[in-house]
Amino acid sequence: MRACRPTWPHCEAAAPLMRRWWRLALALALLVCGALVGCRHAEPALDAAIRRGTRGLRFSIARWELQQLLRPRPAPPALDQAGRVALVRSYTELVRELKLNEAQLLQQVAAPRPNQARLAALQAERHDLEQSLAWLRPQVQAIVAEQVRAAYRAERIYSPVDRYVRLPVSFPPLAFTLEPLPHVLVVSPRDRIDSIREVLLAPELTIEQMQAIEAAVEAAGYSALV
Repeated sequence: MRACRPTWPHCEAAAPLMRRWWRLALALALLVCGALVGCRHAEPALDAAIRRGTRGLRFSIARWELQQLLRPRPAPPALDQAGRVALVRSYTELVRELKLNEAQLLQQVAAPRPNQARLAALQAERHDLEQSLAWLRPQVQAIVAEQVRAAYRAERIYSPVDRYVRLPVSFPPLAFTLEPLPHVLVVSPRDRIDSIREVLLAPELTIEQMQAIEAAVEAAGYSALV
């Protein structure tokens, strides 16, 4: 209130009002900070356990976005329409088989006395399925991306500025990605149901890695589930 002169009669009344406004602004800023950051209680032992258990296994959205931006976009395979449909169907069937395999793996791991021979066979099958999917994925992505682009062009949709500039050129280039979703580590106190930490993890985690992460967090006195 340095700008106010002593001879101005409203200065004394304005000062408390300004202080109230500053307090309100500070309270709102703290509320926004809490909403953005989460304002969770610092728990060093838990955070250290999470860092140890997830070292090298976390999923970064920013890194993934950058990788997708820099990833080369191959042309669709030189197949007729029937061949392309068959390729996409083969991919979806392999995805179904992989999900079934993962369910059977979890069943074996959770059993009191796992059948080690069966477990090894399922792990080998999973490896083969993942290799096949990795080989097919770029081709299927290119096929689906071309189909989506063709559908847009059929509707004369080319770019976000179509209403201003009518050029039959698709821009920006269509980026279509088929990838498994990342896993999520959820941490809760043992005395109540409350999610106090959520950490994104790499989608290619093995069951053994998931169990190791859960064990590392549980050793700190918390419940954990990947």
